Amino acid sequence: MRTTLRKIGNAHGALIPKALLAQTGIDQAVELTVEDGAIANEDALRKTQRHEEEKRDKKP
Repeated sequence: MRTTLRKIGNAHGALIPKALLAQTGIDQAVELTVEDGAIANEDALRKTQRHEEEKRDKKP
């Protein structure tokens, strides 16, 4: 799906269509990263929960 970047203050943003966003399960905050030259996003809450689980699993 193609979308246009828009200037927002000193940054840029892209509108994500509702139908596409619904497929991800992301509803509020995202964690943005760059992977192999592409912008990737992940639900920030799920990422936090995953890190907490990984910490618990590493404890003896």
